Amino acid sequence: MQMQAARNRLTRKVFPLETKLLAAFVVGALGLVAAVVLAATQGSAYLAADHEVGRLRDLDHAVTALYLAVRSAESGQRGYLLTSRDNDLTPYRIARSEAAQRLDDARALAGGDPGTLAALDAMRPHVHARLAELSETLDVFNRDGFDAAQQVVATGRGSGEMKAIRDSGEAIHADLAKRATAMQARQRDHFDDTLRSIYVGAALALMLLALVYAALAMETAQRRRMGERIRREADHDELTQLPNRRFFTHWLGYALALARREGSTLGLLCIDIDGFKKVNDTCGHEAGDALLVEIARRFSALKRDSDVLARLGGDEFVLAAVGASNGKDLARLAQRMIDSLDDPPVSRPLVGASIGIAFFPDDANDLPGLLATADAAMYAAKRGGRNRVVFHAVAEIA
Repeated sequence: MQMQAARNRLTRKVFPLETKLLAAFVVGALGLVAAVVLAATQGSAYLAADHEVGRLRDLDHAVTALYLAVRSAESGQRGYLLTSRDNDLTPYRIARSEAAQRLDDARALAGGDPGTLAALDAMRPHVHARLAELSETLDVFNRDGFDAAQQVVATGRGSGEMKAIRDSGEAIHADLAKRATAMQARQRDHFDDTLRSIYVGAALALMLLALVYAALAMETAQRRRMGERIRREADHDELTQLPNRRFFTHWLGYALALARREGSTLGLLCIDIDGFKKVNDTCGHEAGDALLVEIARRFSALKRDSDVLARLGGDEFVLAAVGASNGKDLARLAQRMIDSLDDPPVSRPLVGASIGIAFFPDDANDLPGLLATADAAMYAAKRGGRNRVVFHAVAEIA
């Protein structure tokens, strides 16, 4: 009953801690998953923002390249008008071709951006008109000469188209710069959120590792305590907490082997409680158990530190005194053990003790023989009137 109560106390003490650890682990794991998902989401948003910033930058470069291509076409055409050499016309032809390509590139980079597409579509007629005016001027130059070409230029039509191209390009640049600045700010926010999520995830991962370590440490400690308790239960009497027959037999075998090797002696007291059955019959088994616990306590208080007191079962105890060779000393110890049952009375009805004493190697030189001789002496004490001490040597003579 006492052992079961101890188990219940242990369970009540440990279970809440295990529950808290499990709850903390679940919460930490869910938090870690959330942190990982958030980090992945923010990381993806950061990459998307970075891609968008790159697209806006490339689009801005394409618009700039378009304007420069038209200007290059202008410069090439003027160079030809001044020199009339065919080689000087090559830059014009290249720039004209590039202008068309740059316009297509800009539209491709604009993608599904309706505002930029609309701005590029508004710029397209001016680009075409400017390129057409340059081509028309060349045709007039080749057909009618330089002065006629200068008259076409003097109309200012080409200058107006270039101004429209430049104004459209600057408007697109301003819009792209504004959008890129906003996107970069969002990109920084996503980057910061990603870092925070990673930090939180790392902290939660460390917490989970700490929880796992704590759980493993707790499990190890519980197993160790359980192992110690199992070993103690296997070697000790559950009621009196004295060594039991199993432990005492093993220990006595080792003690006898050591005494044999060293040439020393050992005294063994076999103790049987007189009147114990009457206590059980009249007062009940719970009273009998309480009596055995009190007897064990009183006997333990009388023995030497080197002596081993054990309960063999029922109302039978045994005490081994290593190195004992003086019968008088053991007799005094045995008598004090008997007297301890009456001072004050350990129970009502009164009980006593019959004690038999045997020595190694004088009375027996092995474990079974020593136990048998001490037991025989104890029974001789019972036959002699109980509540007394009898040595095996005396019992044999009698």
